[in-house]
Amino acid sequence: MQTRSGLLNTSGKTPGTDLREGVPTLPVLIFRAQADPTDPTDARLLDLLESDLSDDARLAETLDLLRSHPAFRQAEDDVRRRAADARKLLTTLPEGPGREALDALCDLVATRNV
Repeated sequence: MQTRSGLLNTSGKTPGTDLREGVPTLPVLIFRAQADPTDPTDARLLDLLESDLSDDARLAETLDLLRSHPAFRQAEDDVRRRAADARKLLTTLPEGPGREALDALCDLVATRNV
């Protein structure tokens, strides 16, 4: 499960590291599936995703465009939905510290700020 902060890996490592390395994050996958190459913003983001993102300014532009695209919200919603599904499965476990820890993990992956 990808954590919310991991949508663009904005905690734990430099923001956008996965983008720089060409690792397809959930928002990128959703964006690519929905991108309209005739839309100037989508076309620009497609170009940036195919480019060398070692330049900090290009990476920052890519992050800004991706964060403002509906695909990013959809990815956030997907992470929250999966965490809720996981939480429902926890009801089959006996109550106790293990279940509480897993429940807290559901909160963590769904709510960490990006």
